[in-house]
Amino acid sequence: MSPNFAWTKKSNIGSQKINISYDLNNSCWSIVASRNEIERKKSKFIIDIYPSCGYDDWGICTNSVKLCSQDLDVQVFTSLWKAFEEKLIEVTGKADLVQLSGYYQYDAQISGIMNFDSKLKIDGFWRVIQYVTRCIGIAKQLSAAELADKWCVEEKHIYSYLKSLRLMGYEVRNHNTNPQIFIGKYLIPYAFPTLNPKSVQLHKKL
Repeated sequence: MSPNFAWTKKSNIGSQKINISYDLNNSCWSIVASRNEIERKKSKFIIDIYPSCGYDDWGICTNSVKLCSQDLDVQVFTSLWKAFEEKLIEVTGKADLVQLSGYYQYDAQISGIMNFDSKLKIDGFWRVIQYVTRCIGIAKQLSAAELADKWCVEEKHIYSYLKSLRLMGYEVRNHNTNPQIFIGKYLIPYAFPTLNPKSVQLHKKL
C-alpha cells in the first residue's frame, strides 16, 4: 500500500508490503493480513461485516465477511479494507465499498463489528477506530464535544484522533476541506477508509 493509498501488487516509493490471504466461500469471506508471513495464530483484531437489517440481499455471494489482522497496526487495518474492496470489485462488479454501503446520507447497508484479542492492551485511538467501524460518530456533522461523548474520550484528543484517521485513509472533513460544513463541525462519511490516489480530499488539510 502506497502513502497515497494506492493498492497494488507492485512496490512503489514509500509503499508498505502487506501479506494477504483469502478464503472466499458461500458462508464467509475470510481475509487475513499481516506485515510478515501469514501464520496460523490468533488475530490481534477481527472485523465482522454483515448486511444491515433490511439489506439482506447485499450483492455478495456470502453471508458475511471477516477481516482478520495478525498485527495491531493501522496500515494493516486499512489494507484489510483495501483487500476486501479489491475482491468485491472482482467478484461482484461493484465500483467500490461506498457502492456496497450506500451513500453516507442514507442508512448504511453494511454493519461492522470490531473486536480485539482479549490479551491486548488497547489505547484510546484504537477504541475510536472500533467505534467508527461500528458506525458510531459517522455520517453526520458533529462537534468535537459530540464526538468525544460518542467515543467516550476526552474532547482535547479529538482533533489529533481525526488527523490520525485521515492518515489511515478516512475521509475526515470540516469547514477547511468543505466550506459547506459548519465551522466547528466534523464529518466522517463512512465507517471504513475511502481515500485513494484520485480522492479530491487526499491533499486537503483539516
